[in-house]
Amino acid sequence: MRFSALLFVLLVLLLPLPALAQDSPLLILRIEALHGFAVDGRKAGLSGAVYALSRKTATNATQSLQIAYDSRNKPVLMRLAQVIGTEDDSTNLIDTARQLVTLIQPDWTEANTALPSLLAPKLAAFAKTNQALPAPIPLPTGKPGNLTFVPDQKLAVLDLPINTADETRMDAASLKQMISDASFIFAPATGDKGPYIRYHAPTGRFGAGLQGEGTTDTGSWSIQADGRYCIEQAPIPSQHCAALYQTGPGQYLYAPVVQDALDGKNMRAFTVVFGNPGGFSAPQRSDATQATVTRMILQGNTEERRMPSGALDKLYMDPTGVYRGVQNGEPASGTWTVLSDGRRCLINGITKESECAFLSETDGGTYRLYDAEKRSLGEALYRNGNPSGL
Repeated sequence: MRFSALLFVLLVLLLPLPALAQDSPLLILRIEALHGFAVDGRKAGLSGAVYALSRKTATNATQSLQIAYDSRNKPVLMRLAQVIGTEDDSTNLIDTARQLVTLIQPDWTEANTALPSLLAPKLAAFAKTNQALPAPIPLPTGKPGNLTFVPDQKLAVLDLPINTADETRMDAASLKQMISDASFIFAPATGDKGPYIRYHAPTGRFGAGLQGEGTTDTGSWSIQADGRYCIEQAPIPSQHCAALYQTGPGQYLYAPVVQDALDGKNMRAFTVVFGNPGGFSAPQRSDATQATVTRMILQGNTEERRMPSGALDKLYMDPTGVYRGVQNGEPASGTWTVLSDGRRCLINGITKESECAFLSETDGGTYRLYDAEKRSLGEALYRNGNPSGL
């Protein structure tokens, strides 16, 4: 059966569906994130599934797109359709095809120049006469594509087979084996001087930062039963999760999960190396108070801390999660939090700068404070309530 015939059979069954509760395949996420298409529906059957997407172009022409998957959940065919009434419509269809082919036929390196030469004459003739015969689209990577027309709707339909590497979502067992005592090296983001590296200590803590710039981010990492990779990054005690995919030998993709759905706009490629080549500090102290104890020490009490410089800070930790008092001889206020690793964090309400510290109890009932790199941040006494009226 020809590709176009196969897709037609599948599309006959396609009905609009509500937003998907399950993960969309990576190809669909990329098309949404990179090219502005939105999923309209999905129809699944014994032979596979078809995703329907659409978008408005700059000239307000609507483009429809269908991606067909086989029974192994591998994408096999793309259908792009658009009404052709003007030269701009033809240009839009060609430009979109050139963009999408980088995703569905990554090995077709000549596509950027080949597609215009193959499609432009046929689309121009159709726009002029409203009549055209199907035109094969030869590809260097297997089965050809096809350009067909529906004259009574002034519709041009481009079918192209999909030839991409398999992309496998990693499960919990695979992730645990891969991540512990290993570093993720993320491809540099725009404006970064180098790659961002995150080292995962076997203790469930992480240290991270740009290559060569030292530890700037710290927190905890975990793997959920459903395979989500989650981190809690200081100073905010909330988890950010992602699905991780293997996209090739030694190649991986980080796809954030936002409100139980994959976020295609912020996916990042990364590689994995064992050990801690960046020399990052993962926060850990065996003598530090646990999170529940730290919260009991702070909540509704006053921290009187003698700084290494000799200055005395006084901060009242209001049960609502805000603090107020005096730091470095100046009025201070902001929010306080407790991380799952036991650190208490202060976030300045004006500068938004943060300070996170482990609490280590002394024999005298005070607590020594240490940062993630085990540097002293002073010694504190915690008084019940707010005796200074802060």
